[in-house]
Amino acid sequence: MLADAYEFKESRDRKTIYPDAYHPPGIRAVPGIIPLAFFIFPLVTLLVGLSSEEEETRWIVGGSALFFGAFGVLTSCMWWKKAQLDRLRARADGPVMKDYPWNRHHWVILGTDRLKTSLTWAAVLTCVMFVFNLWILLKGPDSFAIVHLVILAFDLLVLWMWCKAVYHWLQARKFGASRLEYLRFPYSVREPIRLRWIVPRNVTDAQGAVFTLRCIHERTEHYIKNGERSAQIVNEEWWAGAWRLTRPERWTPGECIELEWEPMPGLPGTRLNAEEIYFWRLDVRVSLPGTDFFAGYLVPVYAE
Repeated sequence: MLADAYEFKESRDRKTIYPDAYHPPGIRAVPGIIPLAFFIFPLVTLLVGLSSEEEETRWIVGGSALFFGAFGVLTSCMWWKKAQLDRLRARADGPVMKDYPWNRHHWVILGTDRLKTSLTWAAVLTCVMFVFNLWILLKGPDSFAIVHLVILAFDLLVLWMWCKAVYHWLQARKFGASRLEYLRFPYSVREPIRLRWIVPRNVTDAQGAVFTLRCIHERTEHYIKNGERSAQIVNEEWWAGAWRLTRPERWTPGECIELEWEPMPGLPGTRLNAEEIYFWRLDVRVSLPGTDFFAGYLVPVYAE
């Protein structure tokens, strides 16, 4: 790969970015009592609601119980992943491996990772909405029009989730797994960071490509809206360096593309096992005929 095929652009301004699917897995989880509550509440609701003599009440209770039960399963999976991560940390040696159980050589993204997530959400919402749609069907035109509109809105959400799952299936089928190799472990924030990206299958006719290394601060913001206290996860980009392919290139599967970044001084190192989370991620986006390729890889960049 010729050096003049790329141009470099650096961003030193802090800005909020959307917290997408490429965050460190298993880092954030809910307390164990929350999945338990999501299971207990539907059971109590079913016992109370199904004893009602009103058919409409039984349908609403059944749909609500299914909804909360499904979220109980999802939050339990989050809790289990966090528990597995904590067990690996407990057996690890050294501060870096206790922070996160890295593979010292590479970061691999399986083609089915995002597909499994999108399929899970689509299936859960489909099961929940099936109950409410069946209730509307049996209820007939006597039901409230506003209820029809609300259920229609959720049906459109379910349709969008299935479209997203199909898109992820097409990506998984086309590209398969992808890999980023570390040329040293760990990297230091005070030294150049050189990475090797392995071209996946079918990522050959690159019309354009951007390799962006980011330093990200992930935190929880608390705010009050309409008198209620809420919280949301915010990702703040502290620094980014992007290598952009300036002309179309033809790659071969398995080809190695090596690029180097030199971060500005004073940036924090990775801290994944902390209240204030910092991590480094390489985002790779390749424009292709048809479905584009996009993936994010964690990079072990530490202060010490």
